[in-house]
Amino acid sequence: MSLSISNSSAGISGRPVGARFLLLWATCVVAMLLAIGVFNAWIDPLGRLGRNTLGIYHSAEFEYKVTRLPYAIFDGVLIGSSKIANIDPEWISQKKLFNAAFSGALPEEMFLFLHANRENLKKKFIVIGFDFFMFNERTKSKRGAELISPSGTDILGYLLSMRSSYFSLQTLLKFARGERAKIKVNGARYINDLIEKDQSLIAPDYGEKIPTILRSLYGQYDFSYRRVSRMRELRQLLERHGITYKVILNPQNELLIAALESAGLRGAFDTYRTELRSVFPNLIDLSQSELSAPEHFFHQSPFYFRPAVMRDMVVRALLAIDDSREGLPAEGKR
Repeated sequence: MSLSISNSSAGISGRPVGARFLLLWATCVVAMLLAIGVFNAWIDPLGRLGRNTLGIYHSAEFEYKVTRLPYAIFDGVLIGSSKIANIDPEWISQKKLFNAAFSGALPEEMFLFLHANRENLKKKFIVIGFDFFMFNERTKSKRGAELISPSGTDILGYLLSMRSSYFSLQTLLKFARGERAKIKVNGARYINDLIEKDQSLIAPDYGEKIPTILRSLYGQYDFSYRRVSRMRELRQLLERHGITYKVILNPQNELLIAALESAGLRGAFDTYRTELRSVFPNLIDLSQSELSAPEHFFHQSPFYFRPAVMRDMVVRALLAIDDSREGLPAEGKR
């Protein structure tokens, strides 16, 4: 009697029920992971595979631009923080530009980005925008080499993560609803909302934004000579690969400069300007200039300058680049 029960529990295949369940469960898990991986690879929500065609709807400027740059057609590249990322190359008629700037850019991250794309940038030019906040040693880098040259493990983690799946679903839904992506094909951000808000205000309305910027970007400021050294490496890299460049120190709102002085950071601010000029002697220093007046910044933001200022900065850089190329031999010109 007991033998009969044992045979029936083994099933027709002769395998224990538990083993068959585990096999079925494992098959389902593998199938599910495969489906998730294929779905995320098809959407590529953060653009890390260079396959994204629906648009970037999340904060992934760095990843998208690293993979996009090798396929973009351009004469030159803009790079820097979100201040530069707001510049639309379509505003500049003189040259065909790709905006490679990304939010919160730090010197070592820009070095990694440009180093990875050094072959694509040969005989091109770069306009680099620096900011005082970038040289705060207390600010730590978030973007490393794994985002530029991901290993198989990095890619697998991206394809199979729940975070990527969430971003993929959001991308699909936003695209289906006809929502606008965050980044244009030329790398620029869409800042229509920022411009429309500015136009609706008669006068600056900063509220507590200057104290907030002071705390978040310049709190316990410690000037980073290490990052200055990194920029010396960047200069050597660009010159070694025949990449023309022009450096700009971005305008600082004079109200923010006053706040920095009140916080005892005037010395560090002057050190920033002096040290960067020692690395790039021919830089364009607009950090404290006629463009620092509040009217050159958005009414709702003491941090971001208006489109006219952005265009002015880039045009100045392009003119300086053209002038520097006048003395080059024919083979040195693009």
